[in-house]
Amino acid sequence: MITILKAPSMHLVPAKKNARRTHGLIPWAGLLVMLALPLLAATPNASPQTRYKNDGPTLVTGDDSLSHQEVEREEGTARALNPPSVDLGMRLFRRTLNFNQDVLGNVPSYELPTAFSITTGFAWFPLSDMTDKFGGRIGIAGDFHYAPGISSTMGNMEEIGTDAWGMQAGIRFDFVSGENSIALGMGFGRDDFAVQDGSLDAVPGVSYEFFALDLQGRLHLANPVSMIADVGYQHLFSLGEIGSHRYFPQATGRGMYASLGFSFELLRSLEVSATFDYQRYFLAMNPEVGDRYIAGGALDERMGGNVSLSYHFHAE
Repeated sequence: MITILKAPSMHLVPAKKNARRTHGLIPWAGLLVMLALPLLAATPNASPQTRYKNDGPTLVTGDDSLSHQEVEREEGTARALNPPSVDLGMRLFRRTLNFNQDVLGNVPSYELPTAFSITTGFAWFPLSDMTDKFGGRIGIAGDFHYAPGISSTMGNMEEIGTDAWGMQAGIRFDFVSGENSIALGMGFGRDDFAVQDGSLDAVPGVSYEFFALDLQGRLHLANPVSMIADVGYQHLFSLGEIGSHRYFPQATGRGMYASLGFSFELLRSLEVSATFDYQRYFLAMNPEVGDRYIAGGALDERMGGNVSLSYHFHAE
């Protein structure tokens, strides 16, 4: 993977393939958690066995037996919680970080031409099988992405590990559900992109912590194809290293993202989707007299394409 750092008096070369990398444990832990949560939620409860007699089905649990009406109530309880859906995919993306109004000419831009990331996510509406009222339309959702093997180099230096990962989780409310759906989501998240070596003073890392509000839609076109779209706004609480005293301590920012694509139903429980996405963070640096770096603002842009498989668990 090649990462290019554009800056005055910097000579950059492709990363060495055999160089040693150092990656944090947080992204891998986040990936495992995001995969484990929906699987645990989908694990069926131990269900009683049904034994048939001449007078109809009788539920047998150990030494006790239940009446026909109790069987129905027990089965209704077992079906109460709707299982989640989970997806796993891969994404090709690029990233650019450009500053404007660079008064001193010492603020670098950054470009990642092409990178690969692993993506995963889940959505769970536990009460949707119980009621179609307000409670059945509320669920939780989350997603996680991690780009392994990204590195940066400068001059003849050894390859330097570069972390790129992010996650988001929150609640979702379905205004319209079914083949055609509209949902409002809100939640909190984090988006990291940082060069690990502190000697690269001119390359500020970012660690955006944000509150997100988004609108998701699905339009059924014709079996088995649907169009899917997502658009959202991010209010940034923290910018990470780029907003520290080392770089731009007065910096503020906000973000937006959008995606558009198609999904194809392969089986009752399985579908594949392909989407194109675009994300932009707007940063205002608000420099003061005496600051080491002076810039009016910056644009941090990501764009890419994602292909994923989604599995929808079903109650027994």
